[in-house]
Amino acid sequence: IPLSVMIGLTAMYFAGETLNILSLLGLMISIGLLVDNSVVVAENIFRLHRQGLSRREACIRGAGEISLAVVMATLTTIIVFLPTSLVEGQGQFFLLRLSIPITVSLLGSLVVALLFIPLSVYLTLPGGDGARGDSRMGRWMRRILSRLYDLTLQPLNDAYRNCLAFFLRRRLDLVMAVAAVCALTYLPYKAIQQVEVQDEERGFFEIQVQLPQSTTMEESVDYFTAVEQYMEANLERYDLDDYFIFHRPSYGEVQGWFKRPRTNDLSPRAAIEDIQKNLPEKAGVKIYTGLEKDNEDEDKGIHIVTLIGEDPAELDRLADPLEDLFAGLDGVLGIKRSGDRPSEEIGLVVDRDRVQRLEISPEVVAGVVRNSLGGRSLPKFYRDGREIPVRVRFQEEDRESLDELYDFRVPTGAGELVSLQSVADAQRLEAPSRIFRRNKQVTRTITLELEEGREEEAKKAVRAMTRGIDLPEGVRFGTLIRGR
Repeated sequence: IPLSVMIGLTAMYFAGETLNILSLLGLMISIGLLVDNSVVVAENIFRLHRQGLSRREACIRGAGEISLAVVMATLTTIIVFLPTSLVEGQGQFFLLRLSIPITVSLLGSLVVALLFIPLSVYLTLPGGDGARGDSRMGRWMRRILSRLYDLTLQPLNDAYRNCLAFFLRRRLDLVMAVAAVCALTYLPYKAIQQVEVQDEERGFFEIQVQLPQSTTMEESVDYFTAVEQYMEANLERYDLDDYFIFHRPSYGEVQGWFKRPRTNDLSPRAAIEDIQKNLPEKAGVKIYTGLEKDNEDEDKGIHIVTLIGEDPAELDRLADPLEDLFAGLDGVLGIKRSGDRPSEEIGLVVDRDRVQRLEISPEVVAGVVRNSLGGRSLPKFYRDGREIPVRVRFQEEDRESLDELYDFRVPTGAGELVSLQSVADAQRLEAPSRIFRRNKQVTRTITLELEEGREEEAKKAVRAMTRGIDLPEGVRFGTLIRGR
């Protein structure tokens, strides 16, 4: 096995491949296949030698008898994996890194089985043909290997035989022992904390900054310039190799990379906590320490509070003040931002009482806006055998702003025309990119990052606060609901 794997690694080196998850997976798959050829050849040589053939004759005939079978068996496996490297597109990147180590290692195992194994068996088999052709060096080497086998593998072989004989007589005891071992391994498995990366091994961090929606680009530039100045002045303090800042008018990100190896004793988590606390302050600015992940409700340093209700907009309105309350608790470092931030849209809110009095259907209002802004398709025009699409709409200068939109006319039930401004008002609305419902209910999660060493204390404080909060009718705290 080691020799075959070395052949595969050598081929990967000259092919420009590296050791990564995919190539290591290919090597792991091939490990179980590499030993088959060698075992078959060695066993056949040993069988012929026990029948009375000399070592030389047994090695030659033993390898020759099954060489064709071994070659064909190896090629059947190679034929399965090798064509996958010819796949085009994105799949080629993954399949090529699986097929190269598997096919090359199998070819290497075939060479080892047909060339090196007969030579190795010839040196280790006892001389069944007297001393002829048996040099002093060969006898000395066999004595050493025999002694080494007696000290290492022979005791294991004897122990295996004794255990097998014992449990063949007590088969029920063996089943119960295996069941007990499986049950005992479950207990430590539940007690093990699983994390994506240990804190001391964290090499990267990301902090999201959310500014008020009314923030202009100039105000955003001023704020993040101050952030950049702070980060530049504290590179050595936080042991940062580099950092990156990206921002839009109402949103930005601060990313940093820690030095490897670390040059001070400040842990990555403590550094992130200190950066979060010392970033420049500005009214309405909210700082988040990362993005929510599906498995973070099981992380020791993460606690998720879930709001359940029927109206996603109402849950979003409730979440903002609740985040501020939870962030002020002892042991809570900050809030992790949701990956799906609502996008802003301009929406027309219809005055229900007025449209009812004027007998105007909301669908008519929507149709006026849709046709005025986007236009309306007319029947196609045919001329000289050509089909010409026709679309009618207002000129661009008549639909540039909300003032022009308010001047559009809407027909009433009495046949009169009224301005759009008299029956509807344009408002800036937040629209979620997607809504997941289950049993006619939606959820809104608030993910809290907890201070190391005070996780349980912080979780108890959060649970105590949630019990004392009076939510509106139809909204409740609950268990996280997954699924769509």
